Amino acid sequence: MYFTLYGYNTLEQGRTLMRDLKKCGQYTKLPPRVTFTVQTLGSIVGGLLNYVIIRVIISSQREILREIQGTNIWSGQQVQGFNASAITWGALRWSLRRTSPQPYSSIISFAVLIGLAAPLPFWLIHKRWPKIGANKVITPVLCFGTGYLVVGINSSVLTMFSIAMFSQLYLRRHRPRWFRKYNFLLSAALDGGTQVMVFVFTFALAGGSGKATEMPHWALVRIL
Repeated sequence: MYFTLYGYNTLEQGRTLMRDLKKCGQYTKLPPRVTFTVQTLGSIVGGLLNYVIIRVIISSQREILREIQGTNIWSGQQVQGFNASAITWGALRWSLRRTSPQPYSSIISFAVLIGLAAPLPFWLIHKRWPKIGANKVITPVLCFGTGYLVVGINSSVLTMFSIAMFSQLYLRRHRPRWFRKYNFLLSAALDGGTQVMVFVFTFALAGGSGKATEMPHWALVRIL
C-alpha cells in the first residue's frame, strides 16, 4: 500500500500537471515556462497547505470521518478505501488462499485482462455495423465513470453532466464562435473558482475548523 500511495499519487500529480499545462496554459495562451513555474510552486505550497488542512479537519470531524456512510459534506471514503484494500490484499487475501482453492478475490488478478478485453466487443460491432457508432464508446472513460459512482459522495456528477451538456451540445452547436474563443477559458475559470470556493466553504460553513454553520432552509436544503 505504501507503493500504491507513492506510485499512484506521483503519477496522478504528473498527469494533472500535464492536463492543466494544456488546458490552463496552451488553450488560454499563457507562456509555457510561466505556467509550469506557477504549477510547481502551487504543488509545493499546496502540499504543505493540504497537510495543515487535513490535520485540522481530522481533528474537528474525527467521529464523522470514522463512520461508513459519512454525511453529505464529509466522508472518509478514500482513507477507508485504502484501509479496505490493505485488508483485501493482506490478511483477507492470505486467509482465502489458505482456506479456499478458488478465493473470491482472485478476480482482481484478472482485472488487467478484463480491461484489455473490454474494447473488443465495441470494435467488432463497429467493424460489422460501422454506422451504429460503436467506435465512439471509450471504455476506459466508461469504466472509470462507473467506478466513480459507487464510492463516497458523488453528488457532483449531476453538475458535471449539466455543464458538459451545456458546453458541448448547446454552445458548440449553436454558439460555435463563442465556443472556440472562450470555452477553454471558461473551463479554466470554473476549475480555479471551484477550488477557491471549496476552500472557503470548508472553513466558513462546513465546519472544517470545528464549527459548522447550517445553510438557511430557503436555500433548497430541505428539498436536496
